[in-house]
Amino acid sequence: MDKFTLESLKHGVIFEWLTTFKGAMNSMESADFWKFKNFLDDYIYDHFQFEESKWFHMIRQKGNSEEIAFARELELQHEQILNLISSYNESLPENAGECGLLQQEKLLNLRDKIVHELLEHAQNEDLELFPILKKYQFSINVID
Repeated sequence: MDKFTLESLKHGVIFEWLTTFKGAMNSMESADFWKFKNFLDDYIYDHFQFEESKWFHMIRQKGNSEEIAFARELELQHEQILNLISSYNESLPENAGECGLLQQEKLLNLRDKIVHELLEHAQNEDLELFPILKKYQFSINVID
């Protein structure tokens, strides 16, 4: 399986997980804040790095001006999401039992915003990025 197909499948798994997670948000406990952080650590950073170093780089090399602008827009979305994640991580207590009500509310708001932004970003990629990648057959030489 080529890296494009693998990353596309991962994209679908992340999207499905976030959609399910969004539905379960209201019943989360404070310990789940760390589970969310672990998910972000395990999937989001590497996924963004791959997209930027492979897909967006190739679009800058082969794409037209509109496609290049779109890749830059996606990179800016990555930056915004990573800034939200950084704020989330900085707001986490040393352990789950030390999370006060105001801190929980802040974490819940940040978590909701991160999930919303990731879902919106994933939809943009599914609808607009993947057709560009297929157009240029970017899957051919993408394996590390």
